[in-house]
Amino acid sequence: MKKIFLIASAILLCLSSSAQQRRVLIEQFSNASCPTCAAYSPQVYDFADQNPANAVVITYHIPFPYTHDSLHYESPTDALSRSGKYNVAGTPTSVIDGGSYNGSTSVLLSSLASRINQRIAVAPQYQIEIKNLRIINGRFNGRVVFTSAMDNSATDAKAYVVLLERGVPKTAYLASPGRNAESVYKNVMRSIFPTTSGANLVNKQLGGQDSLELDIATLNVKSLSQLRVVAFVQNDATKEVYQANYADMQGQITNVDDIETFAGTWGYDVAGKQYHAAFSEPVVEGSIVVTDITGKEILIQPLNGQTAVLDVSALSSGIYLATVRNGSTSYTTKLWVE
Repeated sequence: MKKIFLIASAILLCLSSSAQQRRVLIEQFSNASCPTCAAYSPQVYDFADQNPANAVVITYHIPFPYTHDSLHYESPTDALSRSGKYNVAGTPTSVIDGGSYNGSTSVLLSSLASRINQRIAVAPQYQIEIKNLRIINGRFNGRVVFTSAMDNSATDAKAYVVLLERGVPKTAYLASPGRNAESVYKNVMRSIFPTTSGANLVNKQLGGQDSLELDIATLNVKSLSQLRVVAFVQNDATKEVYQANYADMQGQITNVDDIETFAGTWGYDVAGKQYHAAFSEPVVEGSIVVTDITGKEILIQPLNGQTAVLDVSALSSGIYLATVRNGSTSYTTKLWVE
């Protein structure tokens, strides 16, 4: 469940010449079984990685032209809300700042740099500050402050926050990997906060501020250290994005989430309620011990070899810890059960 906190303040700020430059939002629509997505989408990601001050990418996995995409089914409603907003009919499709470009990625690539520069030249109508990011017991917390850089009173400006995972290896989906050539899926959207409709901004006069307090479940996230939050302001009537900004996790992980994943690769088969694990080295006469977050043992399974299938169908939905014991060595990872 996503908790929504929208705090409005009418504080007027003196906006100086040190105001943020525009950071352009590229919304990329992809599919894990689409061959052309593997050919063209990475070029968009590379551009953003090489120009982090100028652009940021969010990737939405949608179920066409192929339904074989496990990433889509982890956040289907959120992904389809954005593809529906832009009438996306195929993949790969790129949308720049809500519609300054909306079309085929392959066509975009030759003019990508110039289109981004054109948008950078447009003064942003908002400034966005992201702070206090942390993960506590599987929930992503933080605060995003939206400051109006001009009088936006007549606009239908809304705030959106997207939690994404910067890199997700294909091997995380052992039960149902995508069929294209990508080995790592980039900038994968995990959740749109507070809802797919965004949050209404209240204080839209020059210098007016609104803030969102983030409380987002990290369900389906494969690596907490890969999390990024992207915040943007969009005019829902015209679809123009007024400004975007992002921040990455910087190790601010506490409690259960302090545990690093050393226990190999774990892929979750939602339909079968099974985890498929592949370990970095063979396990001889070892075991997998599953506990709840209080430390109570829930399940013990003998383990021999370099792979295992862990049946979690008897477990209630929630977060568990799986400890792989191999002789005198043990490794712990976190499991989600839906």
